[in-house]
Amino acid sequence: MTPQHIHISGLKCDAVIGILAHEKSTPQPLVFDVEVTIDARAAIASDAIGDTLDYATLSEALIKEAQARPRELLERLHHELLMLIARQPNVCHASLRIYKPQALEHLGAVVSISGEWVAP
Repeated sequence: MTPQHIHISGLKCDAVIGILAHEKSTPQPLVFDVEVTIDARAAIASDAIGDTLDYATLSEALIKEAQARPRELLERLHHELLMLIARQPNVCHASLRIYKPQALEHLGAVVSISGEWVAP
């Protein structure tokens, strides 16, 4: 295998997430940092986008899924987005960090959740 790492940093969207009343009714900003390890052998041989991870398509899919429905917990959203990444072709490993900048803004802090998936 020829592993290569694709990084998507600072991907932004607004989504409805949270347990507080105002969070359940008003979209708030989220920021995603993604790292995906792919098996790049086919892409190296073909030089064709169809043989690799299309990061623009993945970015759009992540935003679409985050905005698809309200969620209460970052844990749930994180899991769903990580599984979406894992289903992409040639993915061997993925890590995702989601930032929720407004969660503790009044305390001068930023909340984030992170985790990873490794192909079986």
